[in-house]
Amino acid sequence: FEEMFVGDFEETEGAGQKGSKGAKDDGLDPQQIPTDPQDLAVLNGTSDFGLPGELRFNIQDAESHVYVKILPILSSLTRNNREMLIQQLCPMFRLMASLSDERYGGDGLSEIDAMLECPLLMPSTESSGMEFEDLSATKQLVVTSSYFFATCWVRELVNNFIFAADTSTPQASAMTSSSQGFDCKDVQQKVIERLKALIDLEEELRFKASKCFVFSPPGLDLLPAPKELYEVHSPNDDIPEYDP
Repeated sequence: FEEMFVGDFEETEGAGQKGSKGAKDDGLDPQQIPTDPQDLAVLNGTSDFGLPGELRFNIQDAESHVYVKILPILSSLTRNNREMLIQQLCPMFRLMASLSDERYGGDGLSEIDAMLECPLLMPSTESSGMEFEDLSATKQLVVTSSYFFATCWVRELVNNFIFAADTSTPQASAMTSSSQGFDCKDVQQKVIERLKALIDLEEELRFKASKCFVFSPPGLDLLPAPKELYEVHSPNDDIPEYDP
């Protein structure tokens, strides 16, 4: 799971990292620099695909040492990565969470709680906002798909950690706090932050899916868009073609 979907930040001295930063050459948070050169190129906007990235949805003041590779996978020029690998993200994490869960014989969800707070490498705020409709159809598809899979990812995080934030009864508190290996109140706050992020992601996805005529969730047939919509949309063709 970690090798396929998770990247590491370079180790730096000093205080813990703060909020997420944009993906400009001179604006990178020194404590949020990926060790993977390809991911760094995505973050700087110098990758072959040409769509700048940004580390987003980090929990404020969380000392995250990893990030989830949403955009690098979806902007890959390898079809298997962007069409098959990304669909395995949530099922693989669900399996890993079940194996770690103390309720099912694991050592506790503390083994994977870094996933709850880490940022996502997503398309930049600019390309996801005002500039979205000026992107090529291919880039629009990648941006929209990034928000779709990020939304699925955050839902999966909430589903796997929500019970661990339950303090409604002494029995629940004892199960979630001590046996899972982390502080229940801390997880509770992080789950709340993830719920806030989920609301933002769903709003962003709703907007982009309404503008991206070629997007369809995995497993569903793409509905043909009216011809008139394509006549008013003029995508550019300044990016390399995907492999067949």
